[in-house]
Amino acid sequence: MRINSMYFLVRINRKEQANFQEHFSKDSVLYMPIANRGNSRNMEHGEIVQIGQRMHHIFENARIGDILIFDWIIESPQDQTRKSYFCYRDDTYNYYAVDESSIKGLYRDGAITPYKTFVFLKNIPAFPDDHKFEVTAAGILVFKNWKESPEDVAHKVEHIKKHIQSLAKSTRTPEIQKEMERMTREMHAMNKVLSKKATLPYRLAYSNNIADRNFGFKLKEDDILYCDNWACRFITNFKDKDYSYIICPIENIAYYYAPEPVEALGEAKMITSNSSL
Repeated sequence: MRINSMYFLVRINRKEQANFQEHFSKDSVLYMPIANRGNSRNMEHGEIVQIGQRMHHIFENARIGDILIFDWIIESPQDQTRKSYFCYRDDTYNYYAVDESSIKGLYRDGAITPYKTFVFLKNIPAFPDDHKFEVTAAGILVFKNWKESPEDVAHKVEHIKKHIQSLAKSTRTPEIQKEMERMTREMHAMNKVLSKKATLPYRLAYSNNIADRNFGFKLKEDDILYCDNWACRFITNFKDKDYSYIICPIENIAYYYAPEPVEALGEAKMITSNSSL
């Protein structure tokens, strides 16, 4: 099979995919999606096995064997989407065609290269506070004095998800069941917080040349970017660290927070995209 020039051909291990979709089923208490995410059951990444001729020019860094990170829609059946991206399967893999509109980035040698229209943000608080945790006699994690600001919500969800997963492996006592139900209610409340539009701080994981050019200097890991929160709802299921990644369109970056002087500016200040240096 030869892929169309406008697509990547990727493969996903069938057993790993099935285990992932079963574990992160839509109605499972083990998975707590943020806001109205459509990508709750798909892996959202696969190994590149073919690169269409046109794609060599669109994403010049891509190579055979890289891990392509893409939109949740690729793995969804056609009755849930406008088209099917599934190509065929063999005994080990499912094969999918990925078009330009679905590309988010690629992973190689322990690093992510975002597609030209995106940056990858860390799903952790931009300005960590001294959050306190305590564990009950039953081994249940309780969040103590958690600052309920919007920028902390995503981080709190990650902690809740991990501990629900841990609790689910324990003997299901009435106390543990009650705590899991409480966490589920808390997740719904946090979704309401995230639905309020605001420009919030996020910690950068990976930038790209276009974002760097817009600001006039090279952005680096852990720089603080203020972005439109409604554009930061896509949290990819691809994960290589303890935290997950938020994928944000470059056009939704409002400004860069410079806590210390930037050499090109000579002073600390907020820097908007396309700033005149």
